[in-house]
Amino acid sequence: MSKGNDELRRMFDRRLHEAAETVFYGEVSAVDEEARTCTVVMEDVPYENVLLYAVEKAELKGLVSIPEIGSTVLVERMANDRYFVVMFSEVDKVLLTIGEKTEAEVSEESIRVKAGDKTAVTVDAENCLLQVGESVVKATEKGLTFVKGGAGLKKTLGELIDAIMKLTVPTGVGPSGTPINAADFVKVKQGLNDYLEG
Repeated sequence: MSKGNDELRRMFDRRLHEAAETVFYGEVSAVDEEARTCTVVMEDVPYENVLLYAVEKAELKGLVSIPEIGSTVLVERMANDRYFVVMFSEVDKVLLTIGEKTEAEVSEESIRVKAGDKTAVTVDAENCLLQVGESVVKATEKGLTFVKGGAGLKKTLGELIDAIMKLTVPTGVGPSGTPINAADFVKVKQGLNDYLEG
């Protein structure tokens, strides 16, 4: 038997053996968060579009774990030769969506929510985000962000403190002066930075 035929026979035997197995370990080489799939490599053979969710569609409601690139996962084969991740060694992010899909843009400066009703929880190594419609609560190491639509708690409290510091009250002999404890209000406003991001 020639060397080429012998190698072809070994490869064919390996594929038959793999087909008989329904569960295997592999390493995650890529993740498509939008499609909720990943690529898993086992013995130098890549398995693409391995499901992380019941179906390959990001718009649907539900819970999905996003594996860390380079982590080990346990993959199972379904009857239709489709694969899905059953267990994770490391999770990069967890997404929970309840209701219709909405897009949230999160940055240190602002959180903007675009149209629709959705309740979503996103947790990863840097932050935890809870969104219900246009209301968003974000927790990071830097602090908390509370936003409803385009307005944030930190901005609103800052504006309130600024207004109090400019406060004058009419008296019988003319307007009063600004508060004598304005420095205390400045200190409170600066203190907001210790626990509020936005």
